[in-house]
Amino acid sequence: MVQQSNYFTTARYDFTVQEKRILYRVAEKAYEYRMANKEWFAQHDGEYVVDEHVCFTMPVTCFMNKEQLENGGGEQYDQVVEAFKSLVDKKISFKGDKCFSFGGILNYADQKKGDGNISFMVHKFVWQSALNFTKGFTALDLHVAMELKSAYSMRFYEFARQWRDRLHYTMTVKEFREMFRCQDKYPRIYDIKKYVIDNAKEELDRVAPMSFNYECNKVGREIKSITFHFYEIATNKEEETVRQELLSKYPQAVIRPEVKQWLRHKMGFKQAQIRSNVKLIDELQRTFDNSTVRELEETFQYIAKQGFRPQNNVGWFIQNLKKKVENTKQ
Repeated sequence: MVQQSNYFTTARYDFTVQEKRILYRVAEKAYEYRMANKEWFAQHDGEYVVDEHVCFTMPVTCFMNKEQLENGGGEQYDQVVEAFKSLVDKKISFKGDKCFSFGGILNYADQKKGDGNISFMVHKFVWQSALNFTKGFTALDLHVAMELKSAYSMRFYEFARQWRDRLHYTMTVKEFREMFRCQDKYPRIYDIKKYVIDNAKEELDRVAPMSFNYECNKVGREIKSITFHFYEIATNKEEETVRQELLSKYPQAVIRPEVKQWLRHKMGFKQAQIRSNVKLIDELQRTFDNSTVRELEETFQYIAKQGFRPQNNVGWFIQNLKKKVENTKQ
């Protein structure tokens, strides 16, 4: 999961799906920067001033979805390179409470022949907007977003995530046209419904963890606004997403019954001790899978052989478990 600034989520633009994948990576880089400086941003959000454009060099494959990676070949690389070229010429606009910003996205993009990387420069006003969370943020499953095959589907997935707590949102037809930059592209509301809204809904229903229904609101015979109702699709959620949500809402639910039983009966762990070590236990389970209990028992026996009661040396026991996980990452 990454957190995308709502300046990006609510921006006015008309991008292709490949261009959107590039922007998702920019949002990801901004989120990584915020996390690396989270204490400062927690106290000074909205105060960060970007004086210089920012440069990145990344593998071209970072901007491909699974299908493109599987197909391989120069054609897939060309699709990414062409998207970078077009983004250099495109504009984006951000609307704030007291200001309106409009400008270029990338200053340049450079891909040397025979090199699998691409270098690009993000305009400083875009980077500042990506780092600014004063209008809130939208939590996105980046893997889901990158795999979607329609830029409209990507946009609606962002909306679904943004409004997942309220579960509904109404915008006027004029606002919708401005948001999706389709004032001239689809002059008839029927075409907007058919080619933009219905196509996006079909893809989200099929592959995404969230989708939507909608209703057109008329004044007389004319459609003036559209209300979207968002909902979750449990069967489309990836296992890791489900695990993270479970860990967030009901931490102890991620602990397997046999692991919980071992901790209680062998170590004498109380509910509070299990709760305070949920993240470590979850990491152990993902690292050792079905052999988690065996690893717990091995650590227990190691401490016992030193002449100590593991139950009286919980700190030592926990530290040894952490080392087990760390050693598997080396």
